[in-house]
Amino acid sequence: KLIIVTRSARGETICILKIDDTPPAHIVIKMSGWRTGPPDVLVRHADPDMTDEVDPNSYKFRLLVKMDTGASRYSGHINCGMRVGEVAYN
Repeated sequence: KLIIVTRSARGETICILKIDDTPPAHIVIKMSGWRTGPPDVLVRHADPDMTDEVDPNSYKFRLLVKMDTGASRYSGHINCGMRVGEVAYN
């Protein structure tokens, strides 16, 4: 995670999803994005003692999601896509 002077944070995550097929398929999921918001909110969010008290609606977390697989049954619609998302909290 990279935190810049505005307290916005850039994060990247890579994980492997195993699909329970026969034979199993594996999908590599790469996510990167920014958490942005007012500096005072982001300072509280970065503090482990205060983060749970921050209203999730007071900041934004937007992601770019890319997926890749070698499994031919999924590769046509997985490998060529780029997905944009926003994290939502309940």
